[in-house]
Order: sequence, then C-alpha cells, then structure tokens
Amino acid sequence: MELSKRMLMVADLVPANSVCLDMGCDHGFVAIHLVQKGICPKVLATDLREGPLSAAKEHVEAMGLTDRIELRLSDGLQNVQKGEVDGMIAAGMGGKLMIRVLEEEMEKVHNMTYLVLQPQSDIPEVRTFLRQNGFQIQMEDMTYEDGKYYFAILAKVSSREQMYYDALFDRMEEQYFLHALDVAEGKAEHEWEGAMIPSREEIREKAYLLGDAFGAALILEHHDLLPSYLNWRDGIEEEILEKLPDSEECTLRKQEVLQTRQLINLAMKIYNS
Repeated sequence: MELSKRMLMVADLVPANSVCLDMGCDHGFVAIHLVQKGICPKVLATDLREGPLSAAKEHVEAMGLTDRIELRLSDGLQNVQKGEVDGMIAAGMGGKLMIRVLEEEMEKVHNMTYLVLQPQSDIPEVRTFLRQNGFQIQMEDMTYEDGKYYFAILAKVSSREQMYYDALFDRMEEQYFLHALDVAEGKAEHEWEGAMIPSREEIREKAYLLGDAFGAALILEHHDLLPSYLNWRDGIEEEILEKLPDSEECTLRKQEVLQTRQLINLAMKIYNS
C-alpha cells in the first residue's frame, strides 16, 4: 500500500531499528509501512476510536503482520506504558491538541528517545513547546500536497543543547554585523532593522522567534520548498494588511502582521546567506 506524500515524509523521519508508537494510527498504513520497509521491528498502533482500529486490524491481518504490529485502544498515551516504546509518531492532529496530549504524559514522553510530530496547525507553538521542555529538534521536513504545505519534526530528548537554534543564532549575529558595516560604509540599499547591532541577548531571542516560526532546521538546511512557502505566507500577510481598516482598534493587529513579514524577510535573508 502506498502512503501519501505527507505520511511518507513522517515515516521517513522514524529512526531505524526502533520500537515505535503510532498514536492515532487510523487505518494502520504507517505502521504497516514501517514494518514492511524494515524501519521498525515492532510497532504499537493506537487509536481512541474503535472504527479506525478495526479497519487497521483488518489491514494488519491481511499483510500477515499481527506478530509485529500490536493494536490497542488508547486516548493519547493513557494505555501506553512507560518504557514500552522507543519513540512515537503523532500526525494529523492540531498543534494545540498535540501539545496537550504530550503535556498530560510528560514522564512517559521524556522516557522516549524520539518524537516524530506532524501538526496540522499551530506549528510554531509546537516548536516552542519542544524547545522549552527538554527536546532538541534534530530534523525537519516539509512537503506540498493537495494545495497545502505540511511540516514534520523529529525531536529527541536533550538536556540543554539546541543544535539548530544555536547555529541560527550564530548566523544571525554574523548577518547583523555584516549589514551594520554595509550601512556604515554606505553600501546597503536600505537599513535592515536599523544600522545598530542588537545585543547578543536580543539576537538570541529573535533566533528563537525565527526558528519557532519557520523552522531553524528548514532555514539552515536550505529546504527547497521553504522559499515558496515563505513567499506564499508573505502574500497572505500582505492581503491581511491591505484589508485591515485604518483604525485604532486594528493597530495591534497591523503590528503583528508587520512583525511576521519582518520575520519572513529575515528567514529569506538567512536562507540565502
């Protein structure tokens, strides 16, 4: 059975030779793919609904994989034991729901070696949650399918290191310094957020903001789809700005849109550097 581009992207992030939990397994296609392709020796596939789990059971049995794929009814991680799996997949749910599910079982989650997450919404919030709760984003991927962009994240437990965010900070610090020199020497066509170099603390906070918004890994690894996504997002923000009435009530919203467009411009600048 062939996976969609979105779900294939998710499956490709799962570390090899790991026992994986596919939370919200739906019809079990990802679990079957992981076992058939030799990525996982065993998969625990769960869903909170009897219907999808019954369909998954039929598919697993048809493939002769009942000894390697266990199916279980579970709301989130409630019926998953600590240490039972090496890592987990959570795909196809909203970002806020995903965060809530993880927060409710943080002891179990921190006992895993990896998380593969594919939030359908609130992606910056998911990245922020991971960064602030002891996880390092090790890889990100994105794809475009049926008129929509999808993002997937591989995160691992980390005591404090934030590889891509630290690298983004270094790149941004360099860019601010070089641009300030260009402005001072009259070489820059326009000032980029002013000619003064921000403090290291300010640059680090902006690196967190930028990395959470658009994916530090996607920016630094020059993902080929990121420029088209950023251009699409900038067009959306421009339309919003044009439609906002010139009133005091909309001042804050206008500032938010302008700040987002500024981040998009910064992301493109770092991407192209």
